[in-house]
Amino acid sequence: MAYAAHLGGKMVYVHRVGVDRTDGEVFPNEFVPVLPESGLEDDKPTRVMHGGVPILLVRREDRLFAMAETCSHFSGPLSEGKLVSDSIVCPYHFSRFALEDGRVLDGPAVHPQPCLEIRTRNGHIEVRKPNWKNRDR
Repeated sequence: MAYAAHLGGKMVYVHRVGVDRTDGEVFPNEFVPVLPESGLEDDKPTRVMHGGVPILLVRREDRLFAMAETCSHFSGPLSEGKLVSDSIVCPYHFSRFALEDGRVLDGPAVHPQPCLEIRTRNGHIEVRKPNWKNRDR
């Protein structure tokens, strides 16, 4: 059992093997309204739904962030997590993700959180999948 635990840990943390619980979630290709701007409080992680997919919205001072609300590690509800600076900590196993780009700051998660583009328009918060055509990736 000790060797199996060692091997499992090496596969996950060294070779980055694992299941991404956000894989397969479908986010909108075009900007869609998901919440009135007045419905998002400062420093309060908020869950909204679009097409049956949960999305996390966070307002930190004058910045807005949006990402998959389901934790990539074990499907924890990030809207119930704790904000630490510009990151969110999952309430299940305490994985911590950067709000800016979804990267893993602390495990056990090994997969980043999918982030969405976010804007306000006509009093509503709108989100969409990132437009990769305009990026270097």
